[in-house]
Amino acid sequence: MNKSKRATGTWLLVLSLAAFLISGCIFPQGATGKGKKTAKPAEVPNPIKPDHVDSTMFPTLGVSDDSCYVYLKPTRRSENFGPLKKGEKIHRLDRRGQWVDVWIPRLRTSGWVPKVKVFGIKKKTSSPGGIPINILNHVTVISSRANIRSSPNLGSTKIHLGKRKETFVVFSERGGWYQIWVPGLKKKGWIYGKIVAYSPRR
Repeated sequence: MNKSKRATGTWLLVLSLAAFLISGCIFPQGATGKGKKTAKPAEVPNPIKPDHVDSTMFPTLGVSDDSCYVYLKPTRRSENFGPLKKGEKIHRLDRRGQWVDVWIPRLRTSGWVPKVKVFGIKKKTSSPGGIPINILNHVTVISSRANIRSSPNLGSTKIHLGKRKETFVVFSERGGWYQIWVPGLKKKGWIYGKIVAYSPRR
């Protein structure tokens, strides 16, 4: 009888130890449990870096084939690198004739690609960290003040008043107007081309 009790006690001890070890694997210290630290919240997947712009503000393009090389200037005589991968997602920064200026998230760089090598994608995609402001086109106010409007026409609502020498990132151009980013409002607006100086990045 004593042997049976000892055996039972041994088995209970083994089972308790096993349960303790298993619980430690399933719920590691700091992950859960009363009196223990809770797990740290997940980090934001694509935080925008300082002096960067959210890439979702720029159109997303897809690479149409595996022979899409990237050129430093919009000419085939320019130095180039690549090619990009077929189906790769990139962002359109500017257009010039049959060339498109793009941001390549995978390489964290930009360059020019032939227009025929890319196609538009309706769904916006995000680039980790955003796109550096210093590689984007800009306009600088050259008049004493500049009305920034909700649409590219003089009859649209004024949303901001730009000051002389104030600089804005450019997204696109339409009929003599530039679509810009207004940092104070954290939104896009339109400014008339004749009251600003346009500064392409290259």
